[in-house]
Amino acid sequence: MGLRSTRLAISVYDMPTDTTTAEWGQRYRQARIDRGYTQEQLAEQAGVRQAVISRVELGAGISMRNHVKLARALGVSLDALLLEVA
Repeated sequence: MGLRSTRLAISVYDMPTDTTTAEWGQRYRQARIDRGYTQEQLAEQAGVRQAVISRVELGAGISMRNHVKLARALGVSLDALLLEVA
């Protein structure tokens, strides 16, 4: 099962307007720390550059593909990271 076969029916327009990329960054950072990963370790696990981790944690936007890769590497759902689902 590769990422190419994965179709997501989620759009940035479907996300709550009160959720900012800064809040997403905080959630990503906390999930990374909770799992004991450095940015470099998470990047390696997810198959992305360390700069992607840094960008998302600082509140910059990243591609949906990278959101999927990071969520999988962290073992959490995109809902938990992006939509404040408990």
